Amino acid sequence: MIPLEKAAVERLCKPAALYVPSGTMSNLIAIGTRCRRGDEAICGDEGGMGVSLHAVPNQRDGTLGLMDINNAVRDDDPQYPRARLVEIKITQNACNGRGRRSATSRSFAMNATCADSVSFCLSKGLDASVGSIRASSSIMPLYSASRSAAECARPASSRRGGSTHSTASSTTM
Repeated sequence: MIPLEKAAVERLCKPAALYVPSGTMSNLIAIGTRCRRGDEAICGDEGGMGVSLHAVPNQRDGTLGLMDINNAVRDDDPQYPRARLVEIKITQNACNGRGRRSATSRSFAMNATCADSVSFCLSKGLDASVGSIRASSSIMPLYSASRSAAECARPASSRRGGSTHSTASSTTM
Protein backbone atom coordinates (compact mmCIF):
# COMPACT_ATOMS: atom_id res chain seq x y z
CA MET A 1 0.00 0.00 0.00
CA ILE A 2 3.01 2.33 0.25
CA PRO A 3 2.62 3.74 -3.34
CA LEU A 4 -1.08 4.46 -2.67
CA GLU A 5 -0.25 6.19 0.62
CA LYS A 6 2.49 8.23 -1.08
CA ALA A 7 0.04 9.29 -3.80
CA ALA A 8 -2.47 10.38 -1.13
CA VAL A 9 0.23 12.41 0.65
CA GLU A 10 1.01 14.25 -2.59
CA ARG A 11 -2.62 14.81 -3.61
CA LEU A 12 -3.80 15.93 -0.17
CA CYS A 13 -0.70 18.00 0.68
CA LYS A 14 -0.31 16.09 3.97
CA PRO A 15 2.92 14.68 5.39
CA ALA A 16 1.39 11.29 6.28
CA ALA A 17 -1.31 8.94 4.99
CA LEU A 18 -2.49 5.47 5.94
CA TYR A 19 -4.51 2.89 3.98
CA VAL A 20 -7.21 1.16 6.06
CA PRO A 21 -9.89 -1.37 5.03
CA SER A 22 -12.93 0.89 5.60
CA GLY A 23 -14.17 4.44 6.11
CA THR A 24 -15.57 3.49 9.51
CA MET A 25 -12.12 2.38 10.60
CA SER A 26 -10.66 5.61 9.26
CA ASN A 27 -13.11 7.64 11.35
CA LEU A 28 -12.35 5.55 14.44
CA ILE A 29 -8.64 6.16 13.91
CA ALA A 30 -9.26 9.91 13.75
CA ILE A 31 -11.08 9.68 17.09
CA GLY A 32 -8.56 7.30 18.65
CA THR A 33 -5.56 9.44 17.78
CA ARG A 34 -7.13 12.81 18.64
CA CYS A 35 -9.31 12.12 21.68
CA ARG A 36 -8.60 10.63 25.10
CA ARG A 37 -10.87 9.33 27.84
CA GLY A 38 -13.07 12.21 28.96
CA ASP A 39 -12.86 14.08 25.63
CA GLU A 40 -15.67 14.48 23.14
CA ALA A 41 -16.00 14.95 19.40
CA ILE A 42 -18.40 17.45 17.86
CA CYS A 43 -20.24 16.35 14.72
CA GLY A 44 -23.36 16.98 12.70
CA ASP A 45 -26.53 15.47 14.14
CA GLU A 46 -27.01 13.46 10.93
CA GLY A 47 -23.49 12.00 11.03
CA GLY A 48 -22.10 9.33 13.24
CA MET A 49 -18.59 8.22 14.05
CA GLY A 50 -19.31 5.38 16.46
CA VAL A 51 -18.64 7.14 19.78
CA SER A 52 -20.51 9.42 22.13
CA LEU A 53 -20.78 12.69 20.28
CA HIS A 54 -21.89 16.24 20.91
CA ALA A 55 -24.21 16.75 17.95
CA VAL A 56 -24.90 20.20 16.55
CA PRO A 57 -27.56 20.83 13.90
CA ASN A 58 -26.60 20.41 10.27
CA GLN A 59 -27.46 23.41 8.10
CA ARG A 60 -29.71 22.90 5.06
CA ASP A 61 -26.63 22.53 2.83
CA GLY A 62 -25.10 19.88 5.11
CA THR A 63 -22.53 22.15 6.73
CA LEU A 64 -22.19 22.92 10.43
CA GLY A 65 -22.81 26.48 11.57
CA LEU A 66 -19.78 28.26 13.01
CA MET A 67 -21.85 29.61 15.93
CA ASP A 68 -23.18 26.10 16.65
CA ILE A 69 -19.61 24.76 16.76
CA ASN A 70 -18.41 27.61 18.96
CA ASN A 71 -21.37 27.18 21.32
CA ALA A 72 -20.72 23.42 21.56
CA VAL A 73 -17.19 23.98 22.89
CA ARG A 74 -17.49 24.14 26.67
CA ASP A 75 -15.18 26.14 28.90
CA ASP A 76 -12.51 24.18 30.75
CA ASP A 77 -14.49 22.52 33.51
CA PRO A 78 -13.68 19.09 34.93
CA GLN A 79 -17.42 18.28 34.99
CA TYR A 80 -17.62 18.36 31.18
CA PRO A 81 -15.69 16.51 28.48
CA ARG A 82 -13.07 18.46 26.52
CA ALA A 83 -13.89 19.00 22.85
CA ARG A 84 -10.89 17.64 20.94
CA LEU A 85 -12.24 17.07 17.46
CA VAL A 86 -14.76 18.59 15.09
CA GLU A 87 -15.90 15.99 12.54
CA ILE A 88 -17.12 17.50 9.29
CA LYS A 89 -18.78 15.42 6.58
CA ILE A 90 -18.44 18.21 4.04
CA THR A 91 -15.51 20.54 3.39
CA GLN A 92 -15.69 23.46 5.79
CA ASN A 93 -12.96 25.42 7.60
CA ALA A 94 -14.74 26.39 10.81
CA CYS A 95 -13.03 24.92 13.85
CA ASN A 96 -9.35 25.86 13.76
CA GLY A 97 -9.88 29.32 15.30
CA ARG A 98 -10.39 27.92 18.82
CA GLY A 99 -7.45 25.52 18.86
CA ARG A 100 -9.48 22.43 17.91
CA ARG A 101 -8.39 20.00 15.22
CA SER A 102 -10.62 19.20 12.27
CA ALA A 103 -11.27 15.92 10.46
CA THR A 104 -13.32 15.42 7.34
CA SER A 105 -14.36 12.36 5.40
CA ARG A 106 -16.09 11.44 2.13
CA SER A 107 -14.67 10.81 -1.30
CA PHE A 108 -14.98 14.48 -2.29
CA ALA A 109 -12.50 15.39 0.45
CA MET A 110 -9.68 15.41 -2.10
CA ASN A 111 -9.89 19.23 -1.98
CA ALA A 112 -10.02 19.47 1.81
CA THR A 113 -6.39 20.37 2.41
CA CYS A 114 -7.39 22.87 5.13
CA ALA A 115 -8.52 20.09 7.51
CA ASP A 116 -5.99 18.60 9.94
CA SER A 117 -6.93 15.12 8.79
CA VAL A 118 -8.86 13.88 5.78
CA SER A 119 -10.42 10.52 4.93
CA PHE A 120 -11.66 9.38 1.57
CA CYS A 121 -13.22 6.10 0.53
CA LEU A 122 -11.55 4.36 -2.40
CA SER A 123 -14.79 2.63 -3.47
CA LYS A 124 -16.90 5.81 -3.75
CA GLY A 125 -16.23 7.36 -7.11
CA LEU A 126 -12.82 5.72 -7.43
CA ASP A 127 -14.11 2.21 -8.28
CA ALA A 128 -11.91 0.30 -5.83
CA SER A 129 -13.51 -2.72 -4.19
CA VAL A 130 -12.47 -1.83 -0.64
CA GLY A 131 -10.49 0.60 1.48
CA SER A 132 -10.07 4.16 2.65
CA ILE A 133 -7.17 6.53 3.12
CA ARG A 134 -6.66 8.64 6.25
CA ALA A 135 -4.19 11.49 5.68
CA SER A 136 -3.14 13.77 8.50
CA SER A 137 -0.92 16.59 9.62
CA SER A 138 2.50 15.42 10.70
CA ILE A 139 1.98 15.48 14.47
CA MET A 140 -0.93 14.20 16.54
CA PRO A 141 -1.42 16.37 19.65
CA LEU A 142 -1.90 13.50 22.10
CA TYR A 143 1.47 11.94 21.37
CA SER A 144 5.03 13.18 21.73
CA ALA A 145 6.18 15.71 19.15
CA SER A 146 8.61 13.15 17.75
CA ARG A 147 5.84 10.78 16.58
CA SER A 148 4.34 11.27 13.14
CA ALA A 149 0.67 10.84 12.32
CA ALA A 150 1.40 7.52 10.63
CA GLU A 151 3.30 6.28 13.69
CA CYS A 152 0.28 7.16 15.84
CA ALA A 153 -2.37 5.91 13.40
CA ARG A 154 -0.85 2.53 12.45
CA PRO A 155 -1.19 1.07 15.99
CA ALA A 156 -4.73 2.52 16.20
CA SER A 157 -5.54 0.84 12.88
CA SER A 158 -4.08 -2.48 14.01
CA ARG A 159 -6.06 -2.42 17.28
CA ARG A 160 -9.22 -2.04 15.19
CA GLY A 161 -8.42 -4.98 12.92
CA GLY A 162 -6.80 -2.92 10.19
CA SER A 163 -3.61 -4.81 9.52
CA THR A 164 -3.24 -6.29 6.07
CA HIS A 165 -1.16 -9.36 5.34
CA SER A 166 0.61 -10.35 2.16
CA THR A 167 -1.86 -13.19 1.61
CA ALA A 168 -4.99 -11.10 2.27
CA SER A 169 -7.27 -10.36 -0.64
CA SER A 170 -10.69 -8.87 -1.23
CA THR A 171 -13.27 -10.01 -3.73
CA THR A 172 -16.56 -8.60 -4.89
CA MET A 173 -19.52 -10.56 -6.20
